[in-house]
Amino acid sequence: MFEDEKGFSYKTLAEMEMSKAFRYYNYVREFYGYLCDSLDLVFEEGCDEFDPAFAPAEKAFPPAEGVDDSSTNVVALDNIARAVRAYEAMQEIVGILDEEGVEKAAQERGMMQDSHKFALTSIAEYFPTTSLWREFDESAQKQLEKYANDAQSAMALMEPLSLESAIHKIFVEQKECLEKFLPQKIDELKKLLPKNT
Repeated sequence: MFEDEKGFSYKTLAEMEMSKAFRYYNYVREFYGYLCDSLDLVFEEGCDEFDPAFAPAEKAFPPAEGVDDSSTNVVALDNIARAVRAYEAMQEIVGILDEEGVEKAAQERGMMQDSHKFALTSIAEYFPTTSLWREFDESAQKQLEKYANDAQSAMALMEPLSLESAIHKIFVEQKECLEKFLPQKIDELKKLLPKNT
């Protein structure tokens, strides 16, 4: 059982990484889910990719069958593998929607109905969640914090168009950050797994 440079055991490190991956996954699933709801985006029948009800990650990425709970090392390896699966699923989610598609959907949707306002308000309730963005560079964190504050203000003032604008900006910034962060994180975690995993 090794310790990393901060003195964490492999077991502790694995638990921390899985917990962080699950927080990101749950946030992204719900953010994208409410964004799709607010844009009236409908995917093929049976597609639950963006249904917020399908979080949390604990259900989506359960422990592998037959994992020996008495073996600390086996549980730690399984936790790292679960974190990898969560990040890989996030990559797929983040890759489906793009800025152009979001803007086009917003234009086609037209005047916002109450259900759209509810969906946007549901997204804005997460802000500011800057602890989720610690992995991003400082300038990105500042931009996201600014947009989050804009969204909070628009929600408080009940200005749906300003709220929508702030959330679309958050979407673009987050997508860019996640597209950079996720492959690096997956690669980093896979190095902690045995070669044949």
